[in-house]
Amino acid sequence: MILLALFVWFANLLLTTALFAVPARIISFGRELATAWKQDLQLPCKNVGVPEPIGSWRLRGRTLETGGRKQLNPDGSLTIRDVQSTDEGNYTCKVENNLGTDEISYFVRVRGIFYEDAWLKLNERLI
Repeated sequence: MILLALFVWFANLLLTTALFAVPARIISFGRELATAWKQDLQLPCKNVGVPEPIGSWRLRGRTLETGGRKQLNPDGSLTIRDVQSTDEGNYTCKVENNLGTDEISYFVRVRGIFYEDAWLKLNERLI
């Protein structure tokens, strides 16, 4: 009797998992974006999946450090405040759960006058 109850419980668990399990997928679309210098920018990364996917962002292939001007939002999007010329580049959002992974990329171009940034870059080259 106990063995039968255990079997029924396990079969129910497998059936429930199979019916409600969804691979991680991103429902936003990557693209090239141009933004003005010193403006705020939000890069969407809306996703679905069961179990809930874990998301991460990369900039130019490296894990993106968040905090300060770069904030990861609860919906998976990335907000960059006070955009600088050094923020220009390829941003990739990746989501994954135990059933799959998905990723999208944005290429961000910064437009405007970069007097302060240009001076910093010039000084970095001289050092």
